[in-house]
Order: sequence, then structure tokens, then C-alpha cells
Amino acid sequence: MAIRVVQKKRKGRGFLTGSILLGASMILISSCATRAPHSTGKGSRHSVYQVAYGTDRKVKTYRSAVTGYGVKGSSLSYGVVEVTVPRTHRAGKLERPSFWKLEWSAKEHRHVTVKSISQKEKSLFFRDLRHQMQKSAKKKALVYVHGFNTSFEKAACRTAQLCHDLHFAGLPVFYSWPSRGVISAYEADGRQAKRSAIHLQHFLDEMTKYSGVEEFYLVGHSMGTRVLIESYLNLLKSQPTRASRIKEVILAAPDVDRKQFRLRLAPAMRKHAVPVTIYASQEDLALEASQLKHRGNPRLGDSDHGGCIVSGCESIDVTFSVSRGVGHEYFTKSLAVLKDLKQLISKGIRAEHRTGLREKVTPLGRYWELLP
Repeated sequence: MAIRVVQKKRKGRGFLTGSILLGASMILISSCATRAPHSTGKGSRHSVYQVAYGTDRKVKTYRSAVTGYGVKGSSLSYGVVEVTVPRTHRAGKLERPSFWKLEWSAKEHRHVTVKSISQKEKSLFFRDLRHQMQKSAKKKALVYVHGFNTSFEKAACRTAQLCHDLHFAGLPVFYSWPSRGVISAYEADGRQAKRSAIHLQHFLDEMTKYSGVEEFYLVGHSMGTRVLIESYLNLLKSQPTRASRIKEVILAAPDVDRKQFRLRLAPAMRKHAVPVTIYASQEDLALEASQLKHRGNPRLGDSDHGGCIVSGCESIDVTFSVSRGVGHEYFTKSLAVLKDLKQLISKGIRAEHRTGLREKVTPLGRYWELLP
């Protein structure tokens, strides 16, 4: 396997941005098969995940080599990101360089890092996925769609961390839409999320057709749930047979208009009997800010006054099990939420049978509280 090292200076403050600091160089591997996480050898201090991706971000290059993807939109691209997870990793953490620890660059034995990005032609990308699925006992894939203020690199690391913490025995996949990665671009990101839905639909269509994966678990976070819901509904209309391979849709802290979801989106999703799980909290400050941006219209991910209850969906209120300091990304940070997700995704247990949940029945319907 030919390896080429590309030196590239990185601008900005690194650890003060929302993305993981990668140091002054990136290693780009010209060809790497998508496969399950593996150790780099005896005595290795990290594991490696080959995370498949689709993106409509504009590619960044240096001397004709792909170095990443930026904040502007483009056509659909495919590839594999090699992500390392340290042996010292703690569930719910996304270890990254810390200013307070005087860490100036990412170390594989200490941090979750992007080691390589390998963009592939579509035919080669799906050929490799089919080859992997032929050798896999469990032909499953977890597809993660990130939220607002998220870089391509951070989305890749979150996907690896999530699959690692869930002990997911399948293919890790993420779709990265062109979020600008800054809080001031919230409204612009919202417009871009709407435009990206057609690209994600195309990616899911191709994944269900060409990859060899038989079961898909779709996980959307925050504003990414807007991209996911619209693309999924369009796929159901255009390719209902292939869409039947999607076994679960999970909406984590969904930044979606609550009323619109109940009246238009949820009924359309229920027609196809695919389970939908909603994770929500009363103390999600990001969604409180989003509500103000949307002229006071409540968000689906805000569980205040039974706000997350939707007929035909399993709603999980995590308010009392997640501390306020965990923030908007509680679904990847909270051990209680990760435990519940593991029962749902890895074992296929519905809410009424999962441990750690308490059923609540109200005039609006029923939901479940995640116990602390």
C-alpha cells in the first residue's frame, strides 16, 4: 500500500475551535478497505475505525491530495476516514487536545484523531463496501447525520466514538452536510440543511442499493434531523422496497418544529411502520436558543410539558438523567443515554422492555423517562 505524507500548515487556534486539532500534518492513504475496528498491532495503544462517509461539502486539496472538506456546498463525494480511538478512551468522551493540559497536537494514544481521509470514486467505494459485507456475519450499518456547528473531522470522530461506545457490530457511516461550524451561521446552516436533504436521499438510495448492507440504523442529531427526516421521507416515496432495509430512525435532540413534525412529518413516517425514537430534554439550552430564533415555536427536542410526545413514536425524556453541563450532545456524552441506545440499536429492545426507563402516561399520550 502506497503511503504519501502531505505537510500542510493549519490556520486558526486549533483547540479553541469546534474541530479536533490535527497537528501540522495529515497522512493520506491512497487506498484503504472499509472494515471493522482493529488494533494496529500487539501492544498498540489505540484502535482504528474505518468510517465510510458521504458528503456534499466542497473538497479541500493540497498538491492534488485530499486533505478534508470545507464549509461550502458541492456535489456528492464518497470515501473512508480512518479514525483512531485510544485504549484509554472513556465512554461518553471525545478526547481531544486540551489547552489546560498544554497539549498542542493530537496523539493517537491519548486522543480520538483523524488519521487519514481517502476520497473514492463511487464504483470503488461501493465495491469495497460489498466486499466487506460479504465477509461480515452481521450486515448492519449505523448512519450518523451530524448537527449544526460541526466540522467534517468532528463528525467522523463522533461516528467512531458512538460506534465504539455502543459496541456496534457493523459498518460505521456518516453523512456530512456543509455546516459552517460557527454559532453566528445558525440561520445559514438551516438553509443549507434543507438543500442537503436531496443529496442525503441520493446517498441513502445508493447505500441501500449497492452496499450489501441489509439493515440500517439512522441517527440524526439536532439540525441534522431536518436533513435526515426529509431525505428519509423522500426515499420512502421513491424507493419503498429498498427503504424497508431501514430498521430504526433515531432523532436525538431534534431541532425540528414540534407542530410541523406532529402534523406533517410523523404521520408520513408512521405509514411505513418503521420505528422512530425521539430523545429530548427540558434543559437543552441550544434548543431554547433555537426556539427564540424561530419566533417562539417550540422544538421537538424540548420535552417541557410533554413536548416530545408524538403519536406512533417512542419518546425518551432524558432530563433527569443528564446533567445540565453535558449540553446539547448528551446522546454521545451521557452514559445513561448511551446505555439506552445500546439496548435499542445493538439488541433491538423496544422502550417498554428496556431497563432504565420508566413509562409515563399523560392525556397527550405516553412517553418514557430515562432514570438517573
